[in-house]
Amino acid sequence: KKVIIEHTSSNPNAPLHIGNLRNSLLGAHLAEIMKATGYDVKQLFYVNDLGAQIGLTALGYSRVYDKLKPMLKVDQWIGMMYAMMNTFSELQKLGLTLQEVEAAVAQGHKTIAVSASAGAAAAAAGADEAAVAERQKGIDEYVNIYADLREREPEMFRALLQVMFECLNIKEEAGQLNLRYERNDPTAVKIFRKMVNDCLGGV
Repeated sequence: KKVIIEHTSSNPNAPLHIGNLRNSLLGAHLAEIMKATGYDVKQLFYVNDLGAQIGLTALGYSRVYDKLKPMLKVDQWIGMMYAMMNTFSELQKLGLTLQEVEAAVAQGHKTIAVSASAGAAAAAAGADEAAVAERQKGIDEYVNIYADLREREPEMFRALLQVMFECLNIKEEAGQLNLRYERNDPTAVKIFRKMVNDCLGGV
């Protein structure tokens, strides 16, 4: 009997980590066990270069890679880019603009209160106090992550933030870039392949 065992297949938008090693070891050992019991085994690894997280990273990467040199090992730099892009996107989903978050954090604030008018509008739209509290919890979490990333890699953060100020819906734009890649748009393919090769080359 023939069997294919696919393993490892990590997302190429961050450094490989101990979890990737675990999957590699499990897959390789399972393949050896199956070979020992008479199976014709082929092991495969694929580059998992699709999905929301890859699209977010590729969007940020496409906007700054020709303007900014990596300050970290390139796979770590791309991983940091994903963390920043995801944070920006989550803040937008919570109804905040990057400009207002930057203004608050620059003044030393670690949160942005859901305004009385925003709370009233949410309540009028059928949201209860629990929904407003949940939104505030999300805002608190992501503003803190924003402040931490801003402090850890200030030059990269500023460069990425400046180009993302003009993007009103990061999630949607990243999704469109993913779709263009799936449809083999040459520009999107070039962006994704360069990012993936850079990330995998950093291992």
